Amino acid sequence: MKTRKLSPIIVILVAAWLQMCFTTTVNGQVWKQYDGVFAGGIANFARYGDVQFASSHNNGVYKSTDGGATWSVAFPDIQNAALYVTDTALLIGGSAVYSYNDVRKTLVQVGQSLPGAVKDFDQVHGKLFAVSSAGVYQYDAALKVWVAKNNGITDYDTYFTNDLASVDGALFCSMQTYGMYKSIDDGESWTAIYPGSGFFQLLCVKEHNGSLFCAGMYNLFISPDKGVSWTDAIHDLVGASAIISKIEFIDNTLFVASTAGTYKLNDGETSWTKIDDHVYEAFHYDGTNLFASDDRGLYRWNDGGKTFVLSNHGVTTATVNDVILFNNKLYAAADGGLYFRAPGQSEWTLAPELDGKIVMTFEKKGDRLFAGTSRGLYFTSAGAAYWTLADQGINPSYRIWKLDANADAVFAATDGGVFATYDNGDHWKWLDNSDVNDYQMRNLAANDTMLVAVNIRGLYKIRSDSTDWERVDFLYGKDISSVSIVEGEIYATVKDVAVYRSSDYGATWTPLAMDATTGMDLLKRGDHLYRVANTTAFYSPDGRDVWDGASEKNIPEATVLNCIREGDDGFYVGTTGKSIWFRPYLSNTDITSPVYEIGDSLIYDVPANTTLQHFKSNITLGYGTSFQFLKAGHPAGGITETTLVEENDKIKVIAEDALHVRTLRIAEKPVTATENAEHTFVEIYPVPTKGILFVKSPQPIRSCHVSNTVGENVLTPTLQNNTLDVSTLSGGLYFLTIVDQTNRKQMLRFVKD
Repeated sequence: MKTRKLSPIIVILVAAWLQMCFTTTVNGQVWKQYDGVFAGGIANFARYGDVQFASSHNNGVYKSTDGGATWSVAFPDIQNAALYVTDTALLIGGSAVYSYNDVRKTLVQVGQSLPGAVKDFDQVHGKLFAVSSAGVYQYDAALKVWVAKNNGITDYDTYFTNDLASVDGALFCSMQTYGMYKSIDDGESWTAIYPGSGFFQLLCVKEHNGSLFCAGMYNLFISPDKGVSWTDAIHDLVGASAIISKIEFIDNTLFVASTAGTYKLNDGETSWTKIDDHVYEAFHYDGTNLFASDDRGLYRWNDGGKTFVLSNHGVTTATVNDVILFNNKLYAAADGGLYFRAPGQSEWTLAPELDGKIVMTFEKKGDRLFAGTSRGLYFTSAGAAYWTLADQGINPSYRIWKLDANADAVFAATDGGVFATYDNGDHWKWLDNSDVNDYQMRNLAANDTMLVAVNIRGLYKIRSDSTDWERVDFLYGKDISSVSIVEGEIYATVKDVAVYRSSDYGATWTPLAMDATTGMDLLKRGDHLYRVANTTAFYSPDGRDVWDGASEKNIPEATVLNCIREGDDGFYVGTTGKSIWFRPYLSNTDITSPVYEIGDSLIYDVPANTTLQHFKSNITLGYGTSFQFLKAGHPAGGITETTLVEENDKIKVIAEDALHVRTLRIAEKPVTATENAEHTFVEIYPVPTKGILFVKSPQPIRSCHVSNTVGENVLTPTLQNNTLDVSTLSGGLYFLTIVDQTNRKQMLRFVKD
């Protein structure tokens, strides 16, 4: 039995609802942070009780209960936090100061928010001080407010305060400009002091055994008398090339982090010992472990090996510029190096040949994977245990901005122009561009008929049958932040202006309704486009013009998304400061229609001579689901004038995961049981109904529910004696979803009078 035909207006409304329903309410796609890459910078450390805390730049404050072996996020919403331990609490400083203790176990704001980000804390005579990028503040516990204490500090210097330290009642504040300030009256007044004979930028100050240590640009000074006299302790520490950013002690051994590497000075000695070449931004000794951090992540000092060892498990603060699946391993291009992990492994491996490099882009071709870095192009082969620097025809010191490939070659956009390899990386050839004096190419895209590349002058193209580049006049002089080629169409983002598309090899361009504040990354899977732009992941249900930015959910707001890639089992997104995010592919093969009747293996009520174009306009596919028309059982391509409803015409509905497929035969009228014994339909009547619906089903019904035209569940009636009571519903159009005991689902529409 067919339900009553609806008016054209209702059909249009239903189609609109179904489009909205299947791209928002029903199928909100939830992303989750992937298990790694375990890397990324840490701003500060502190130990409170038996728990070690570490604040990250972009992913909150982490904690470790096993001495730093593994980490988990404790406070996700506070970035770049200063950490400080008092007798009763852990203080966490961001744009405001928060207190945490073992009894309360929740964050409580201390006083009002401060202007500028909090950088450090200290206490003198029981009074708590904080320094921000707007000066020094003291906390008034009685009034519960922070009070500015900048008397004597110049207005200019209040913006460059950095570290706090106290020695026997005297409070010191270092400057990112020159020198430091000293207060001997609990911050009521400050006096500028300058260690040594010159004016030095002092980035850090620290008290140890009653002496004050301060260091910064090319200097390290010690004062045994609260800043009255100073001793130069730089000794043989690479002199004028060492900018010291952090100081820490284990017993009386002094450790410094500098731009020339990490060094230690044993007690009583004047000769420094180099530990490694890393430039650490954070140091902390908690009484048991010495921690450090750089772009590669978080380290613990191994006293036996006299070196720092990565201790990153759980720290997902890496900036990931690209992701790729190759040879059954997942690879991540990060600011601190190249990481990879095989299935079943819990830890990521850092490729030693690319340790410390900014890895920017991947491409694979055949049995080789290519990685473009801030200095050089590298490649590895399936089964190989090492990476090789490409130096045949390409300068090994060039920054590699972007890689792409087509059927014949791999292309590289570099500081020296565009290069191509036609023998899978053994040799590279420079593709001369006679129109460009500035050869730095920062982006490119390729397909089998065209290569396009971007520099500061705009967009250039070269056809497969051409020998030289051609300037795209429409985009000349434009600031192009991204370029992609999808299905033969070029997409180019002109920053802060528009995203443009060309369907004729760059001859003409159409502006699109897309965010153009930054670059974007774009891919096509099945019939649909997926893209990331700035802080949002988008989905295009029509694969071209309609974009949904609300359904791809759960990536934290304001997270910068760098790339989107396909894996075997889902999508990967690389981010700035929050590592990798993942969403599994969907397995649904949903198809609905306000015009045709759809069963498990049949779609009927399709008028004779219906064209493919008209047919497609009257169906709605589930989120991520693709469609293929089979003419007489064979793929018919995309000819929209093709006529349906001939013998053995079918449609194939393909899930986003490409594993689940549903095939439906097309018919003009319902097929009887003898024509299709496996096909059964649920019938409901009367329609419209005053309140009672009769249900006829060949199979026992397991569950049912009623939804309205915006996809909201409004009623879950109980089936009694083959009837449903819907009398509580207001008048209007509704959809009844029924699931029988064989898990077959059918959606039927009805009108409540």
